[in-house]
Amino acid sequence: MQELATLLQAREIDFDPLDRRIMCFPHVINICCQHVIADFTNIELAEAAEEFVAVLPPGLSDRQTFEEAVKWDPVALGRNIVHVL
Repeated sequence: MQELATLLQAREIDFDPLDRRIMCFPHVINICCQHVIADFTNIELAEAAEEFVAVLPPGLSDRQTFEEAVKWDPVALGRNIVHVL
C-alpha cells in the first residue's frame, strides 16, 4: 500500500496507505483469472473430447499439427483437469 501511495502522490493524488487496504486481494485476482479463462475457452468443446477420441480410427499417428492442437482448446482442457483435481 505504501508503494501505491508513493505512485499516487507522484501524480498529486491523495492516498493514505494506513487508512486504505485491499481486502481479499488473492480472491479478487482469482475471480479476475476465472473471468479471463472463461472468456478464452470453450468448455463444451473440452467436455466433448471423450466422445471425439472414442470415434477416432485406431492406428493414427500420435503427432498433431499446431492447428489440430489448438482446435482441442488446450486452455479449456487444462481448466477441466484442474477442476477435476
